[in-house]
Amino acid sequence: MTNSIDPQQAQRVWSRVMAAGAAQPASAAPAAQTAAEEPTVSFTAQLQELLRRARTDAALNICLARRLRGCARQTLLHLAEQSRQEARTLAALYYLTTGQRAACEPVSPDAGAGTAAVLRRQYERQLTNAASYRALAEQSCAHAETLTCLADGAQRHARLLVCALRECL
Repeated sequence: MTNSIDPQQAQRVWSRVMAAGAAQPASAAPAAQTAAEEPTVSFTAQLQELLRRARTDAALNICLARRLRGCARQTLLHLAEQSRQEARTLAALYYLTTGQRAACEPVSPDAGAGTAAVLRRQYERQLTNAASYRALAEQSCAHAETLTCLADGAQRHARLLVCALRECL
């Protein structure tokens, strides 16, 4: 489970802790150190989750492409390749942030529903990913440009999924 505390909430909590600990200077230093580390932990956890999503999206788009023909098939294969590139970029950001390689668990896409329903779910997921990338870009000045580009890419993927959905309805 990931930590869902955003940096502003962490700052408010630590402000209260620091105010209460003013009478105890020895405990204030560890609290300040933990407050400085919290956004990084949250940032890396979010990167890991987005990496898992990108890998799952790539696998799911390949499964969907097998069900379709023509232009929709080519579109989904293209989206799968772009999702793999997105995963590589996220893995690179994770390495730059932590100095460690991201864990790569096997993914199993859930494509059991009808094609149109899965495409709809993929569309919504791309919009969610775009919002997540933009929120993460606000947390990280060092990687803001890359994360903004990934957000724009997720928006483009959503538009392409609408085109694929139009062809299968």
